[in-house]
Amino acid sequence: CDSSSSSLSPAAAAAAAAAAAAEAAAIIPQPNLDDVVSIFGEIVEDPLLRMGQHPQQQQQQQQQQQDDVDQQCTNPEEIAIAMKSLNRQIMTSFVTLTRVLVHEPKAAREELITLSQLLIRLLEECNRYRDHQARENLIRCLEDQLKMKRTMLDTLEGDLTEVQEAAEDVARYCS
Repeated sequence: CDSSSSSLSPAAAAAAAAAAAAEAAAIIPQPNLDDVVSIFGEIVEDPLLRMGQHPQQQQQQQQQQQDDVDQQCTNPEEIAIAMKSLNRQIMTSFVTLTRVLVHEPKAAREELITLSQLLIRLLEECNRYRDHQARENLIRCLEDQLKMKRTMLDTLEGDLTEVQEAAEDVARYCS
């Protein structure tokens, strides 16, 4: 037995434990506001950051993703097809994750990361589709307004014709 460690008072031992905990906390990086994502109003850590990438690798990956988004087609039908494909991949990944959790619970982390990435990609596709959906809703709304205004114009033209005929009848009776 080491007599030097037993000679520490409980207060000194607690202070040493607190110092060790503070040192350990200093090693663990605190999450930056850029490291969190809000999904459906709930703030969560970005799953891509948990994969052990360095900040420079993350920046390169984000730049590559932005370049990919810029080059991707903006056809709403193609976006819908991509969303359906991602949905199938998510379902397959979920079934795989369930199987892995049943047979090898400790090995589920990799499949969980894959599923998280697929969900994030699906959210990105949904966000890309929102522009098209808003545009289509606006077009439909404007077409409905145009149809209503044309109907009102036709009604007014019919009323105007009736008034003109009535005025002509009055002019004939008066003359």
